[in-house]
Amino acid sequence: MNIKKIAFLTFILILFFIPIIIGANLFGDNILFPDGHNINAGILTSPLNRNNDITLTDIPMDLYKTDESFTISWTPSDSCTFYYSPAPGGTDINNYTSSGSNGTGTGSIEICADDIGIGVGVYYCVIHNETEEWTSIEFQLMIESSNGVSMNTPASGAAIDDPTPIFSWDPNPGVPYYLLVLSDNPFTLEYDEEDNLVVSGLNPVWAIITPENSVVYGTQDPSGSFFYSAPPLVPGIEYNWIVMNNYGNNPLLTSDVASTPFGFTFETLNPIGTPELISPENTTPGDTTIFYGDDYITFEWTVVEEAMTYHIFLSEIRIEEGSEVQYPVWDQVTTNNLIDFNASAILIDARYVWKVIASDEDGISACSDVFEFRYHIPIGTFKIWVHNPDGIGIGFANVVIDPVEGSGDNIPLAVGASGYEYKILPVGTYVITASKDGYETNDTLVTLYEDPYPDPDNHDGDISVPIELEYSLCFFYSSVVGTNGLLIANCAITAEKDDGEIRTTTTRSGNYNIAVIPGMWTISADKKGYSLQSTIESYIGLNQNINLDNLVLILNEKNVKGYVKNTSDIPLSCVTVTATKDDITQTKSTSSNGLYQFIGLELGEWSVYAQKDGYYSPDPTIVQITSAS
Repeated sequence: MNIKKIAFLTFILILFFIPIIIGANLFGDNILFPDGHNINAGILTSPLNRNNDITLTDIPMDLYKTDESFTISWTPSDSCTFYYSPAPGGTDINNYTSSGSNGTGTGSIEICADDIGIGVGVYYCVIHNETEEWTSIEFQLMIESSNGVSMNTPASGAAIDDPTPIFSWDPNPGVPYYLLVLSDNPFTLEYDEEDNLVVSGLNPVWAIITPENSVVYGTQDPSGSFFYSAPPLVPGIEYNWIVMNNYGNNPLLTSDVASTPFGFTFETLNPIGTPELISPENTTPGDTTIFYGDDYITFEWTVVEEAMTYHIFLSEIRIEEGSEVQYPVWDQVTTNNLIDFNASAILIDARYVWKVIASDEDGISACSDVFEFRYHIPIGTFKIWVHNPDGIGIGFANVVIDPVEGSGDNIPLAVGASGYEYKILPVGTYVITASKDGYETNDTLVTLYEDPYPDPDNHDGDISVPIELEYSLCFFYSSVVGTNGLLIANCAITAEKDDGEIRTTTTRSGNYNIAVIPGMWTISADKKGYSLQSTIESYIGLNQNINLDNLVLILNEKNVKGYVKNTSDIPLSCVTVTATKDDITQTKSTSSNGLYQFIGLELGEWSVYAQKDGYYSPDPTIVQITSAS
């Protein structure tokens, strides 16, 4: 598998995960995502594999179509059989299905999904020796669809008048998640002569991973992969959107099998005035306004008579492959026409551009021009290396950098395939935390000093930060079902240790496994519209793999809906409506006609609260839900 699988994702993730610093080509041999998806990274070097009776030496690391071959190798080279299951099996061979394929004593199998009669989906697999009753450590196999997503609305070429349109597409059999990306600029997807995917013109302004096949514009990404709020749609811009198959609620597990992007425009019969930027003023090239470590920068623009709110966006300018690319670093909604920005806590030594979008009470918006300025502050470079106890880099580990004294930029980044990543920040002291599925989370306190050569290609002056992650050697696995016994997909699983430590994961089809450490744990499941029947408590010892009882969720059949209007009885769109009960919170955003709806609230007293910038919020509405409601 080559770079075509990850070039598109690289571009999206670099723009949304803004702290990532790469020192190689954007669509070439970059250090962020190398060839393949590295799905089973860490399994081959894990003590659970190396100390097993069957030691895996080669396993699938990528996405494979049903007719694409993959190889599995092991030692000793006895005749073993490949087993698979749609759910974690905990290496109990009774939980798997035999493929009938074995290595006939060679210690290796090369097969494809068509050979064993399985289709698109995610499978949990082992190698088993029937004679000795030996079973390997479990690994995953992801079979991808050969079909791109069939997109529906907004239709290609459509002119829409809804500021919060619904994006919809047809379900793709076997695909558990979808990645949707919206660009405020037309873009194309093409394959070059080496079958690499080349993306041109993409400027993503909103992205989301969802198990659904429709989503309202502006919905916050439930996977937590993309952080920035969606800007209002603006007339006169051609927007392009695309949906791609995703196999793990993670951008790294997105297929490059894609349809053609759809383009649409937003139109309105009642346009509003355009804000004009005042300060920092736009200067001629070579004479840019420069701020020398100013604690605060005041952004100011003209008042738009019809505007209720203003949304300011700030982006860093970088050069990638000879082209300027804008990386969003900060945004804020205000009702004023100026705002004081805490620059020293966020900005580095770089060029920046800013713009303002004005919006009226109906969600109709207009965008300003783009102004540029320069910020200068002492900065340093972290050279982060995440590795295992054997000194082998852990590819694609997540890293969070929290300031003690320094930048407030705390958005996660992903290390490269070799475990390395670089991060430029203002000098200061930071807590750096690394994590990866199958490993124990670890953190370190590091002081960042000024780097005389803050360049990704020059590592003189870098502050090295090695972080070692121990292997997770204990796992719980089970399923989440309804009262009818059927699996419930896309649930959040939480394991809480008796000392307060918390581990989380999500289910795909309703099955899960979760890495923990020895001790007593309480396991629970959560999904909107359901209530948990009861938690499960269990003790787990070192190297144990425990199959728990099913977690049971009860479907809540009570729905609450309403409309939000202003004092003139005009419906308000994009209002945040929150419903709370004890420690349960659900949040919705109103549609263009002011409608909100909460699906599946459990019995009890709920407090419903509405909030929108530019408006005073009424007192919360108390809703008492009973079995007779």
